[in-house]
Amino acid sequence: MGLAVISELTDLTTDNIRLLSIESKLGGSSVADKNTLDMEGLIFGDRMTFETLLGSYLVKLKESLLFDKPVIKKNLVETYQGKEVLRFSVSLELLCTRR
Repeated sequence: MGLAVISELTDLTTDNIRLLSIESKLGGSSVADKNTLDMEGLIFGDRMTFETLLGSYLVKLKESLLFDKPVIKKNLVETYQGKEVLRFSVSLELLCTRR
């Protein structure tokens, strides 16, 4: 995964979001093969705003020149270190990757 992708994620990820894992999947040599980025993370804050915060984060990612087509794979409320959090899993299409 390129330094540009890590830098962009750092810039777009707010203090109330903690990314737990990031995995890139590079497609084959065909134009139809997509490069994707899978992320898992936690959102901290008020339970009533979890969905709004996740939606806002996905909009920011989609507006980036590096990412497109965010898809929520999983989102559920759970307890983490004694606090309620929203655990989410998202897949994005990577737009600017070099092979």
